[in-house]
Amino acid sequence: MEITKLQFTFSLNLDQVNLIINSLAKLPYEQVADLIIGFRQNAVSTIQAAEAAERESNQAQQPANDPVPNAPADAAPVAAEETPAEPKATELPSETEPANPA
Repeated sequence: MEITKLQFTFSLNLDQVNLIINSLAKLPYEQVADLIIGFRQNAVSTIQAAEAAERESNQAQQPANDPVPNAPADAAPVAAEETPAEPKATELPSETEPANPA
Protein backbone atom coordinates (compact mmCIF):
# COMPACT_ATOMS: atom_id res chain seq x y z
CA MET A 1 0.00 0.00 0.00
CA GLU A 2 1.30 3.40 -0.98
CA ILE A 3 1.00 5.79 1.94
CA THR A 4 0.39 8.80 -0.32
CA LYS A 5 -2.87 7.16 -1.49
CA LEU A 6 -4.37 7.00 2.01
CA GLN A 7 -7.53 9.01 2.63
CA PHE A 8 -7.87 10.85 5.94
CA THR A 9 -11.06 11.99 7.63
CA PHE A 10 -11.00 14.87 10.07
CA SER A 11 -13.74 16.19 12.30
CA LEU A 12 -13.56 19.98 12.42
CA ASN A 13 -15.97 22.68 13.51
CA LEU A 14 -16.79 25.68 11.32
CA ASP A 15 -14.25 27.98 13.01
CA GLN A 16 -11.47 25.45 12.43
CA VAL A 17 -12.43 25.01 8.77
CA ASN A 18 -12.50 28.78 8.27
CA LEU A 19 -9.07 29.12 9.90
CA ILE A 20 -7.60 26.50 7.57
CA ILE A 21 -9.18 28.02 4.47
CA ASN A 22 -8.06 31.55 5.43
CA SER A 23 -4.54 30.25 6.00
CA LEU A 24 -4.53 28.44 2.65
CA ALA A 25 -5.77 31.59 0.93
CA LYS A 26 -2.46 33.29 1.78
CA LEU A 27 -0.55 30.76 -0.34
CA PRO A 28 -0.20 30.81 -4.13
CA TYR A 29 -3.49 29.82 -5.76
CA GLU A 30 -1.96 27.09 -7.93
CA GLN A 31 -0.72 25.27 -4.82
CA VAL A 32 -3.97 25.32 -2.83
CA ALA A 33 -6.89 25.62 -5.28
CA ASP A 34 -7.77 21.91 -5.31
CA LEU A 35 -7.55 21.71 -1.53
CA ILE A 36 -9.80 24.74 -1.02
CA ILE A 37 -12.31 23.35 -3.55
CA GLY A 38 -12.30 20.03 -1.68
CA PHE A 39 -12.91 21.77 1.65
CA ARG A 40 -15.76 23.76 0.15
CA GLN A 41 -17.44 20.73 -1.44
CA ASN A 42 -17.20 18.81 1.82
CA ALA A 43 -18.55 21.76 3.81
CA VAL A 44 -21.50 22.30 1.45
CA SER A 45 -22.51 18.63 1.54
CA THR A 46 -22.14 18.51 5.34
CA ILE A 47 -24.30 21.64 5.78
CA GLN A 48 -26.95 20.36 3.35
CA ALA A 49 -27.12 17.01 5.17
CA ALA A 50 -27.45 18.76 8.54
CA GLU A 51 -30.21 21.04 7.23
CA ALA A 52 -32.09 18.07 5.75
CA ALA A 53 -31.83 16.17 9.03
CA GLU A 54 -33.10 19.21 10.92
CA ARG A 55 -36.07 19.60 8.56
CA GLU A 56 -36.94 15.91 8.96
CA SER A 57 -36.67 16.22 12.73
CA ASN A 58 -38.93 19.28 12.76
CA GLN A 59 -41.50 17.57 10.56
CA ALA A 60 -41.50 14.50 12.80
CA GLN A 61 -42.14 16.70 15.85
CA GLN A 62 -45.09 18.56 14.29
CA PRO A 63 -48.49 17.09 15.14
CA ALA A 64 -50.35 15.50 12.29
CA ASN A 65 -53.24 17.44 10.81
CA ASP A 66 -55.65 14.69 11.78
CA PRO A 67 -59.23 15.70 12.44
CA VAL A 68 -60.81 14.75 15.73
CA PRO A 69 -59.22 11.53 17.07
CA ASN A 70 -61.47 8.46 16.78
CA ALA A 71 -63.95 10.36 14.55
CA PRO A 72 -65.57 8.38 11.73
CA ALA A 73 -63.81 8.79 8.41
CA ASP A 74 -66.92 10.35 6.83
CA ALA A 75 -67.41 12.93 9.60
CA ALA A 76 -67.46 16.53 8.43
CA PRO A 77 -64.57 18.69 9.61
CA VAL A 78 -65.33 21.28 12.25
CA ALA A 79 -64.38 24.84 11.28
CA ALA A 80 -62.80 27.10 13.85
CA GLU A 81 -64.60 30.36 14.59
CA GLU A 82 -63.15 33.26 12.72
CA THR A 83 -62.49 36.47 14.58
CA PRO A 84 -61.70 39.70 12.77
CA ALA A 85 -58.03 40.51 12.86
CA GLU A 86 -57.09 43.76 14.51
CA PRO A 87 -54.33 45.80 12.89
CA LYS A 88 -50.94 45.49 14.47
CA ALA A 89 -49.46 48.56 16.13
CA THR A 90 -46.73 48.70 13.47
CA GLU A 91 -49.19 48.64 10.55
CA LEU A 92 -50.09 51.87 8.82
CA PRO A 93 -53.79 52.48 8.12
CA SER A 94 -54.84 51.62 4.60
CA GLU A 95 -56.00 54.33 2.26
CA THR A 96 -59.63 53.32 2.80
CA GLU A 97 -59.35 53.79 6.56
CA PRO A 98 -59.41 57.33 7.90
CA ALA A 99 -56.37 58.24 9.96
CA ASN A 100 -57.11 58.83 13.64
CA PRO A 101 -55.84 62.30 14.58
CA ALA A 102 -54.16 62.23 17.95
